[in-house]
Amino acid sequence: FFNLGNIHMQMGDYAQAMQCFVQSRDLRWCHVGSGTVDKILDKYYTEGTVDEDELLGLAHCLHNIGVMFDLKKEYQRSLPHYEEALAIKNAISGFSAQDSMSLVDQAKPGDNRALVFQSLYEDYEFPRCNKATLSAAHTRQKIAMVYVKRKMYDHALFHFSHSLRIQRQ
Repeated sequence: FFNLGNIHMQMGDYAQAMQCFVQSRDLRWCHVGSGTVDKILDKYYTEGTVDEDELLGLAHCLHNIGVMFDLKKEYQRSLPHYEEALAIKNAISGFSAQDSMSLVDQAKPGDNRALVFQSLYEDYEFPRCNKATLSAAHTRQKIAMVYVKRKMYDHALFHFSHSLRIQRQ
């Protein structure tokens, strides 16, 4: 279903693409367990019984559903999908649950510019650099673009700088 969704998206058949991505998401959700992304990640961190490939597949589905809402200019609906995808990708990359939280959400709006510069120059080693890590960089770029479209430039800079830091690593 995921690959069919990609083909329909390339052909411009966005309604069919969305249906395929949702079906793929639902199948992956069954494979990794039920509940919220937070519950699934908690199970991933504590039990280690969640199949990592299926989990990454779920993240890709969520990402592409975000893309579909993005294309429809429904940014309020795209952002949660991107953020869930990012949380999963961060988990697979080896970040702890605390590390997976977005610092933008923890900071005061006036602190964002300082966080941008900190993220660019901070010497931080990633736990693992793998396909999930690079995919997380791409999702951060999508999140940043949503913030640009919403004219929330400090948030956009924050996510772009984190994406750049991942790509440099």
